[in-house]
Amino acid sequence: MARLALAPGLLAAGVMLSGCDTLVIGKVEPALFPAAVAASAPPLPGRVALEMTPSVRGQMDPGPDMCAVGRARLQLPLGAIVDAALQRQLGAAFAGGALPAALPLSPAGEAEAALSVTEIRLVLSHKLNWLVPIPVPIPPFVAAVAASTNYAARLELGLRVTDALGRLLAQTTVESGDVVIERGMWSSEPQMQFCLRLTHQAAWRAAEQAARVMRETLRAERQRERPL
Repeated sequence: MARLALAPGLLAAGVMLSGCDTLVIGKVEPALFPAAVAASAPPLPGRVALEMTPSVRGQMDPGPDMCAVGRARLQLPLGAIVDAALQRQLGAAFAGGALPAALPLSPAGEAEAALSVTEIRLVLSHKLNWLVPIPVPIPPFVAAVAASTNYAARLELGLRVTDALGRLLAQTTVESGDVVIERGMWSSEPQMQFCLRLTHQAAWRAAEQAARVMRETLRAERQRERPL
């Protein structure tokens, strides 16, 4: 079985696919999330639950060609990255933090409401900005000595918010928007590490939007008039 030598802490395992093809399983790297910034509003009181079914949390994304190195193919642990981002964003948005939970919630439990992730969609793309070519004596008779490429990620989350009684409070989709990072031809960061970093940043932005939905939904629910 071929092994791929990569920076420590980058990858969980390499598994042979066929011939010289190697599947490289990425892993969650909390250090790849953007640095936290000061919250614009204090956390809301209370605690919430984060519900991700095993199939959603275990979702893997086959990295596109831009994440491959030779015959080695990167597989992104998309569900686990989104889970880690949501735990951190919800933890900052609510004073009691967020706890993993399965639905239905217990009416007497600690969590006031649950955020459920029903779907995760990731799109990675790249676009060449510029390239400096030079002629060479062998086909294709041109080689690049410098280049710049924009790499982009967009991540969408399908969400449901339910209260402790199982009532649906909100259902929506949030997205990261385009997360764009420029990368030079001679970057020292390994390509697979770069793809993981790009995915972590997109998940962070989408999780920020999800936490905002949770805050606004619970604030509205708490202020809702109730019959005496």
